[in-house]
Amino acid sequence: EALAARRPFTGATLAELAAAMTKPPAPAPGPTWLAAAIRRCLGRDPAARFASCAALADTLAHGLVRRRPVAIVVGIVAAAVVASAATYLATRAPAAPRPELLVIARTEVATLVPDLVASVDRWTASWNGARVEAGVRPIAVACLAARADELHALLSNPRVASLEGAARLGDALDALPPSECLALTVDDRDPVPLDPDRAATVARVARGLPAIRAALALGDARDVAPAIDALVAAARTSGHAPTVAEASIVAAEVARTTSRLPDARRLADAAFVDALRGHAGQLVAEAAVERVTVAGELRELALAEELVDIASAAIDAVHAPPRLALQLSRQSALVAYNLGAYAKATAILVAARPTATGAELSAIDSALGSTARAAGDLDEAQRRLTDALALDEKLHPAMHPDLARDLHNLAGVARLRGELDRALELYRQALVIEVALRGARSIEVGLTHNSIGLVALARGDLPTARTELLAARDSLALAHHGDLSFVEHNLGIASAALGDHEAALAHYAAAAALYAQTIGDAPPAIRLNLDRARSHRALHQLEPARTDLDRAIALVAQTAEADRANVAWIAEDSRALLATTPVHVVARPIVVEPVPSRPAPAQVRAPISPVPSPRRDVGVYGSSQTW
Repeated sequence: EALAARRPFTGATLAELAAAMTKPPAPAPGPTWLAAAIRRCLGRDPAARFASCAALADTLAHGLVRRRPVAIVVGIVAAAVVASAATYLATRAPAAPRPELLVIARTEVATLVPDLVASVDRWTASWNGARVEAGVRPIAVACLAARADELHALLSNPRVASLEGAARLGDALDALPPSECLALTVDDRDPVPLDPDRAATVARVARGLPAIRAALALGDARDVAPAIDALVAAARTSGHAPTVAEASIVAAEVARTTSRLPDARRLADAAFVDALRGHAGQLVAEAAVERVTVAGELRELALAEELVDIASAAIDAVHAPPRLALQLSRQSALVAYNLGAYAKATAILVAARPTATGAELSAIDSALGSTARAAGDLDEAQRRLTDALALDEKLHPAMHPDLARDLHNLAGVARLRGELDRALELYRQALVIEVALRGARSIEVGLTHNSIGLVALARGDLPTARTELLAARDSLALAHHGDLSFVEHNLGIASAALGDHEAALAHYAAAAALYAQTIGDAPPAIRLNLDRARSHRALHQLEPARTDLDRAIALVAQTAEADRANVAWIAEDSRALLATTPVHVVARPIVVEPVPSRPAPAQVRAPISPVPSPRRDVGVYGSSQTW
């Protein structure tokens, strides 16, 4: 049709069309060899047609080499046919997981962790069932091919040969469920380039990504950072936007889990743009969720709140796997938590919990526990966090980041109860896991140093507190992590306790600048006004002290009613201090204008019993949740 400006067979009715197809089509314009190839493609007898798209592509390539120059339209038709062949090759039926590799894996895993043999068998049975159900849907077939490659990479990873690595295999299998491939329905991504060199590069990147994903699933991506950087660079040379997007998403996750947050942000941004450019809806959704994750780690909360809406729309557009939607729900709750909207955070988590299982369920219970702790209900927090720890102990080996998270958060409850020895013991257990899995300068280690510094503050051991907080600052500053604001605030509290109020005000100024960029006027930032006023007052800077106290009272008043009880003590202490602060210069009253915000969605009533008065902590503390 492209060559002759007409269809090869025509008819006004089905009968006329059928009659026309009994005769040879009219010859197409162009060289004889091309007309012959077209006639062969249109042959009624299947045996007379080309045996494969590859055979047709060879015929076209041979004809083009023999006769140059060829009319541009001939090249267009040839390109169209080769594109069809490329599409076929890209969506061919994936090979099942290799039996010999599974036998080796079963032998090794059975020696180390016998219970995991059944997990490997269940995974392969699930894969085979999904392959039958997928039929010929290209996106599902391609997804299953990638899952098989990822299983091969997992079982080939040297870490699986160790007891710890084999124990992590169960986590890794759960992170790569074949059933998710069946949920994929839309894939309009740009086809693989026709240029052989660029197509080969796309294939090379696709072959390299499973090993990176395997390392991520096994919990330690430090060794694969150079490899994924090289794959991203190669993907860019291919000019194939979907491939660039896919490699960049994986690279962003590697950067985030190795505490390189600015790199993670850059890669996630680029992945989102390339996924859009390449019309890859599934990758758009994955990139959007990764971008929310990075914004959350950086505590760019206003941006994260906007990105949640974008990611939600992207997920809905392609009916992305439920696990991705569940991850986004938890991230949305963490945004609310960090902004001090504890009731909203709880409502989101409670709504998401019924659909969660396994590690996602423990993550939601952990987040509910942290929210209850921040809201002052330590009994509810203890229950939720204990449940999360019990589930994680069943799911994971002893050295696992989720266990470190649970231990850390249970330590926070013990610290607020005044059980300082118990808190320190739990923090140190978490620290051993975090150093082993992430490194001594990682984000997780920095957050735990901050918490140990709070234990020391509560004990009045100010030199130790300062040492721990400085170690926390080093790690979080290196990663550009958003909780650096909390550490600066706590360093100010420690300096004030040591009597160095000039140093305290310097730390408070650094914290205020960071709060303005991250959590805004959330509870820690409201409290900062009270702590800063105390140092101003100690230095006889009475007007700034009264200004800070007025602002603290005004901010408490504008806090949402559902969460006002959590910061009421700040207003009470501020009024008491204001009453005893002399007036040397009459200060203008501070009026804080409410920040316009979108209406919050209808909230589900949280299952938290009547909340006791929140404990007045010695310092400030983040969610300590994995985004």
